Amino acid sequence: MLNLDVTTTATDPISGVSLSDPATPETVYLALLYTEGRSETLNVGALSQHVTGKTYAETSFSKNTGQGVDLTLVVPFDGDHDASVDWLRARVRSRLPIAYKDNRGRSFKGFLFGLSITDVRHGSKVSLSINRVSYGGVL
Repeated sequence: MLNLDVTTTATDPISGVSLSDPATPETVYLALLYTEGRSETLNVGALSQHVTGKTYAETSFSKNTGQGVDLTLVVPFDGDHDASVDWLRARVRSRLPIAYKDNRGRSFKGFLFGLSITDVRHGSKVSLSINRVSYGGVL
């Protein structure tokens, strides 16, 4: 695991977005103040079927819930730029969970299924989606 030697810990106040390894949540591997935008998704499991003789579909719900966050991070050009972007790439390839926290009170464990990196004048914009999963332990 790449350790970026950041001084932030899980007990420090979060001013933006914090990403860490759920196995060691006290070590924050990536803490970024700037985000271009964040949106939360929430959906429930449902199945709708059209039945002959009925005008509208019948719907049944499961106990499953889907939740996640879509965000675009701004990784500024500084001494940690390359290591930060490489850590995100490695996390996607590793297929291991990630711990997500932000200053809006969201906190969960999930997976990065992919990311998109756009080069900009002041650094990189990294767009990603984190989908919440069940995971042992407390964040």
